[in-house]
Amino acid sequence: LFGGRGRISNTIVGALIMGVLFNGLVMLNVPAPVQQMAIGVIIIAAVWLDGMLRRRR
Repeated sequence: LFGGRGRISNTIVGALIMGVLFNGLVMLNVPAPVQQMAIGVIIIAAVWLDGMLRRRR
């Protein structure tokens, strides 16, 4: 988002975490709109956390 450097390993870990989260929500029979909100909240939280960590450096 901020033009920083990315690593393929971080991308793979993020995709695996999102996949596990999505599969877990499906297995728990969580309705689709709630699944989408949960994924959105996770993405927003990750972006916020990344921004906070970048400010500390």
